[in-house]
Amino acid sequence: LDRRVLLLGLVYLGIVIGLYGIGFWLPQIVKAEGLDNYSVGLVVAVPYIASTVAMVVWGRRSDRVNERVAHVVAPALLSACGFTAAAVLGSSWLAVVCLGIAAVGICAALAPFWATPPIFLGGTAAAGGIALINAIGNLGGFLGPYLVGWIKDATHGYGAAMAALRILSSGGAAAL
Repeated sequence: LDRRVLLLGLVYLGIVIGLYGIGFWLPQIVKAEGLDNYSVGLVVAVPYIASTVAMVVWGRRSDRVNERVAHVVAPALLSACGFTAAAVLGSSWLAVVCLGIAAVGICAALAPFWATPPIFLGGTAAAGGIALINAIGNLGGFLGPYLVGWIKDATHGYGAAMAALRILSSGGAAAL
């Protein structure tokens, strides 16, 4: 019950909320732009290809400078900017690009995030602490998509849902 473990659990909750919120809804947002299913798949793949590159580059940079917190916070802020711009732009191709930027930020935060618990946890405490962080965070796998769907239905658009993802996905990282 180390407060750092609980804090990291909340940070991971925010990351997972954003990750799953984008993962489940980006294809539908792109589909609303009038593309066929094959084209939707191609368009949605682009942010994840960029995210793959960002994860490797950002993780290596974090290892090279041996710093974790700023390497979690900076991409979380990038994702917040992407969500904010997507919320303001509503439903448009530019909003889809901004959600791609948000995806890159969220994914880039993962490697330095998971390098953080072993800094202060060891042995069986590491196993239990990492399990608790993961358990708390994975609640976001339910909350993110559910929240986006509920807000979209209530407001008949994605703007407010993206604003909610911005707040939830970056709020935990801001606490670091």
